[in-house]
Amino acid sequence: MDKFLTDQFKKIITERTGLYLRTQDSEKLILAVNRRTEVLKLSSAAEYYRQLSDDSYSQISEWQELILMLTTAETFFFRDKGQFRLLREHIFPQIIEKHRHDRTLRLWSAGCSTGEELYSLAMLINESLPDWRRWNIFLLGTDINSSAIEKAKTGIYGDWSFRMVDPDIQKRYFKYKSGWVTDRRIREMATFRTGNLRLDRFPDPISQICDIDLILCRNVFIYFTSEAIAAVVEKFCATLVDGGFLMTGHNELHGHSFNNLKTLSFQASTIYQRIHAKRTENRASFQEPVSAQPTKFELSDTTPPASPNNRFTPHVIGEIVPDDAADTENEIEALYLKARSYANSGNLSQAISCCREIMTMKDFDINACYLLAYIMQEKGKPEAAKKYLKRIIYFNPAYTAAYVELASLYESEHDFKRAKKMWSAALDLLSQVSSDDLIAPYDQVRALTLTRHIQKELKKYI
Repeated sequence: MDKFLTDQFKKIITERTGLYLRTQDSEKLILAVNRRTEVLKLSSAAEYYRQLSDDSYSQISEWQELILMLTTAETFFFRDKGQFRLLREHIFPQIIEKHRHDRTLRLWSAGCSTGEELYSLAMLINESLPDWRRWNIFLLGTDINSSAIEKAKTGIYGDWSFRMVDPDIQKRYFKYKSGWVTDRRIREMATFRTGNLRLDRFPDPISQICDIDLILCRNVFIYFTSEAIAAVVEKFCATLVDGGFLMTGHNELHGHSFNNLKTLSFQASTIYQRIHAKRTENRASFQEPVSAQPTKFELSDTTPPASPNNRFTPHVIGEIVPDDAADTENEIEALYLKARSYANSGNLSQAISCCREIMTMKDFDINACYLLAYIMQEKGKPEAAKKYLKRIIYFNPAYTAAYVELASLYESEHDFKRAKKMWSAALDLLSQVSSDDLIAPYDQVRALTLTRHIQKELKKYI
């Protein structure tokens, strides 16, 4: 397929979906076009383009097939604990208090993928609002990927969707029956539909996409052009109630400004609040407690600790005798557990401080380094996360999780060549262990589960 036709495909895809395909996405696009051309038994990619250009209703299903091949439906429960902590401690209490009189709650996960995000919100409501059954609650999840929506409706998930979830949460809301089945109470709270943020009209009372208290649209705008972002956010503004909230992925709206949104900055994330068009002040209606502000000990988000000159030489001050070494290791373990507890609760600054303290006691600690990589992802700092993950691979080339996380980061950036390389490296490492082995640091994920997940990812490149 020549460059001209490739560019024509990119143009029509952007027009119809808002998805922005960059130069590095060309390989995946060509692969998808060739595959669909072959499946439909068409004579050429040009004929497939003409078919997609047809505005008839019959082409809706074909657009769904193409989008399925171009988008990544990969997420997990309570992804970005910092943002969920912000929802739990600040946003939800305000929304709930606002609606005490009418007992209504309307939330929309726009770009919900396979449903983990919306079900996470449902679980959060169950924890935050004990009498929620007496409320009129509308939880909507939409995604352009129809296959992802169908999976979301089933409410059945594999171990990989729980890789960063507290085991108590998993036991409380899921039962295992050839897969983890979402509790019926939680599943019945959720409504899922296929939707196109770029083309769909909203607010729309008929579809109930109106008067929304909270819209989550995370890791969606990274695929959109600036024009598409502006158009969709304007529609979001009109869909939110006055005082309603919009939460996006970190830095996704950086450089954009909207008359009807004010920016609320918190330690964990930035969130946007709907205001009346005539109101111009840009001050948050509530403030995060002083105790939750970043501490002066916070580690740089962008610069990992310097690599040692000798990877096998421990960093010590003075002479450490064996007993002292054992005490140091015990202290490091205690600090790591503390750091992980902070991270799980969304207190990322305290988690970073603990990891930094570990790094002063030991040149390289794989647990602390991985946790820092995870935190950088939570904070929307992918380049910093990649540096930590690469450092892990330098010190421990057999640490499978580092390759997996790098692959996911590269894929989110549409760097499919590097993503494929990382997936393949991880798969090779998994072939060398027992299928029942647990894979650190994913707690309950076994090698077989991770192998199947990676094999599914690699099918995209065949």
